[in-house]
Amino acid sequence: MLRKLTPRHKDIVRRTALGEKTQEIAEDLKMAQKTIQTLLREPLALEYLGYVESKMEETMSNRMDVMDKINLAANTAADFCIDAMGGKVKYGDGTEEKVPISMRLKSAWDLLDRNGNMAMKRLAVDLNYGDEIVAAYKEKHE
Repeated sequence: MLRKLTPRHKDIVRRTALGEKTQEIAEDLKMAQKTIQTLLREPLALEYLGYVESKMEETMSNRMDVMDKINLAANTAADFCIDAMGGKVKYGDGTEEKVPISMRLKSAWDLLDRNGNMAMKRLAVDLNYGDEIVAAYKEKHE
């Protein structure tokens, strides 16, 4: 019975948690597959495996939360740009106001700049207002 996991033991457990087969691990580490299997049945290794798997689940959950927030921000920016190109600005109270295209483009670019949405800028250039958008952007950054 193991009293302490070595870094090599932890690596084997981690690789197992990631789905690597014992045969692949054994070949890579030049160990017998039976040795790997024996290690993975040790109580200390099983405890560490549970820890590693819980951390993987926690990490995945955090990544999904971040992706949800990024998606919401991207959708909000896209909606804002669509409204701006359509000539209207929506206020929090639900009212709308028509504004000149130069002002709409400036507001849309400012929002995209704050959120770092370069991909949306490239997409916007391909839309109907491409020339106006490029001109407004150049004017702002010259």
